[in-house]
Order: sequence, then C-alpha cells, then structure tokens
Amino acid sequence: MSSSNSALESLSSADLLTATRDLVGKSRGVEADLLIHLGEIDQRRIYLEQAFPSMFAFCVQELRRPRQRCRQSRCCSGRSADL
Repeated sequence: MSSSNSALESLSSADLLTATRDLVGKSRGVEADLLIHLGEIDQRRIYLEQAFPSMFAFCVQELRRPRQRCRQSRCCSGRSADL
C-alpha cells in the first residue's frame, strides 16, 4: 500500500479529487450490477439450492456482505429474521 500512497501523494489536489470522483462513479456502477445479480439469484431462489434458508442468509454467509448492507438491500430486506 505504500507504493499506492506514494502515487496518491504525487497527485495534485485537483487530480486527487477527480480520481476519487471517478472511483465513486465506478463503485456505483459495480453496486448496481451487483444488485441486479442478487435480484436474479433471489428470483430464481438459488439460495435454497445452496442450502440457505433465505436470501439474507445467503448474502451474509456465502457472500460475506455486511448485515447492515443486506438489510438495506432491496432484495434482502425484511428477511433478516431467517438468520
């Protein structure tokens, strides 16, 4: 990580802000794709094939997503009681 920090330290403030904004945009895109995939897994009920009692349990245990994120996620909300 130190080489990564060195690269960041060499950026101007404006370039650092631009790069950060770009990363946030990419992150949103990845999160949107992830939610689409999770929705399809939920619709197909693939979590049952994987021996999980709920989509929430699948997300937390199999995908190791934070519980809070799973509770906030549209496809997992309301299913926290199953874990």
